[in-house]
Amino acid sequence: MRFYIFLFVIALASSSFAADCDCTIFPFKPDPPCFDVCTAKHLAIAAAEDLTTIARIDQNIAKAIARIPEDQRPPSLEGYRLFLTEKKFQDLKKALLQLSGKDFEQIRQKAAKRGKGIY
Repeated sequence: MRFYIFLFVIALASSSFAADCDCTIFPFKPDPPCFDVCTAKHLAIAAAEDLTTIARIDQNIAKAIARIPEDQRPPSLEGYRLFLTEKKFQDLKKALLQLSGKDFEQIRQKAAKRGKGIY
């Protein structure tokens, strides 16, 4: 029950910030909160294969993210702490910080082909 309450609180907080974030323009500004919000949006639409090939995220982390049901994917990067060990979360964050605008664009393009888009 605590888990769902926590996700609800994160969703409420993130939705107020997300209104000012254009996640199609990189770098995501203002930061904070847009990097946190926009990277979570990209993680929500990316296939595990895209996370490993485009984002160069460890395969085990990509699989862990892919196992999260779409309706339970966190609205902010911080929310992924609930699904990953601290080491895996730090590795994920490090990989995301190294991505370019082109990388995020590729994730969006591949997701669009599967009918997924940045919401």
